[in-house]
Amino acid sequence: MFVKSSVSGEQANPLYATLARLTGKSPRWNFYKYLLDRQGRPVEVWTSVTTPTDSKVRQRIEALLASQPG
Repeated sequence: MFVKSSVSGEQANPLYATLARLTGKSPRWNFYKYLLDRQGRPVEVWTSVTTPTDSKVRQRIEALLASQPG
């Protein structure tokens, strides 16, 4: 992505609009995180306060990978 796009509201990028609809959680700031499973379904959401290297994020990703065949 090289072009600025909205992540919430009526002008939201279709990806973020879909994620907000499926999770009930719309991004409120930069670096909002959605974790998707191998089928593209959202399974976890973290706010901008949670860093990508946070142990909660890493553990959830590892558990999700371990529970699904590659």
